[in-house]
Amino acid sequence: MLKQTAAAYPHLVRRYQVGQSTCFGYPIWALKISDHPEIDEDEPAILIDGMYHAREPLGNEICLAFIDYLLSNYGVEEKVTSLVNNYEIWIIPILNPEGYKYLVDNNLSSPWWRKNLRDNNNNGLIDPDYDGVDLNRNYDFNWTRLGSTTPASWTYQGPAPFTEKETQAKRDLTLNEKFVASVSYHSYGEVILYQWSWPDSGLRAPDDDVTWTIAMQTARRIPRLRREGIYSFQRQTAASQSGPWMYGVAGVLEFLVETGTSFIPLGPEIQEIVTDNLQGLFYLFDRLKGPGVRGKILDWKTKQPLEAVVSIIEKDDFRYIYPRRSHPQTGTFIRLLEPGEYTIKVSAPGYQSNWRKIQIKDKMEDVTLYLLSLEGVQPRFFNPETWRKSGQKR
Repeated sequence: MLKQTAAAYPHLVRRYQVGQSTCFGYPIWALKISDHPEIDEDEPAILIDGMYHAREPLGNEICLAFIDYLLSNYGVEEKVTSLVNNYEIWIIPILNPEGYKYLVDNNLSSPWWRKNLRDNNNNGLIDPDYDGVDLNRNYDFNWTRLGSTTPASWTYQGPAPFTEKETQAKRDLTLNEKFVASVSYHSYGEVILYQWSWPDSGLRAPDDDVTWTIAMQTARRIPRLRREGIYSFQRQTAASQSGPWMYGVAGVLEFLVETGTSFIPLGPEIQEIVTDNLQGLFYLFDRLKGPGVRGKILDWKTKQPLEAVVSIIEKDDFRYIYPRRSHPQTGTFIRLLEPGEYTIKVSAPGYQSNWRKIQIKDKMEDVTLYLLSLEGVQPRFFNPETWRKSGQKR
């Protein structure tokens, strides 16, 4: 289906194989949707994925529905046209193709199959009671704090972090594209998980004020299937899953949405769940317009873009998150913020650091920050004799 979609909309879509499955090498496909999909534009990039787990096909359905809605309404609906023109939207409908194929090939006779098909006992056979890795326990952020070390467990984390080609695919795409935000669709529970609650201490993420608001506002837009209220939202444990890694290492605001009330819902329920969840997804895109700061880091002399560490002094704690960096090719950075006053610090090897006070209101504030190269700069030392002769008193 993705191949046909790319062929039908060549001016808006490119299809890429971003990886392959661990055991059988099935391709993992992604669509990139943009007004110029053939080039890398200096635009915010967003990732949407589904089906980490074979028994959760609603993720695939939501991804496909979103693809169809964007392409069918481009040039028709103003909000859709604006999204496609101003963002690079990456969508991976099925991250676990071999697990899903195993489920389908068995006519859903193993309806609770969750993992991929890693051959844990190396006997060359698929042993449902022993094989497979839970892909959403295979990330290297707080690796030992979540997931099972028992291969037979549904939540077996694998022999080591990032052993699975599926998680490698998402990792590599993320580090290459520098996503601003991500949504990962799962089932079930009708709850949105955001980053994060630190194991044991309950420490909250530096961007907790932003992620809490986004999760809350997204949840308000998604009614429960039985129409008994709206989705709930809660902090995710900061350990070995995609969301904590995306946020803690890659600097991406990822939200995990547990959709529906069952792993594989009845046919009439599917469309209702899908339509409801698209409303929450559109809110996220609206929030990406601000408030926040969008900046560019340039060399003061050459005006060339720089990759630099960009920190918000009032928020960031690099004991728990990796330093946030501007894009190496464009020097661009984007940070969603709540209204208030903040201090941006920018630093790069071989350059003097720079600081800037900014006032965030209700939109995205644009800033350009320059760094002065240390090359040829003479160090300045304190000379007490010169100081005294200048007439200054102690």
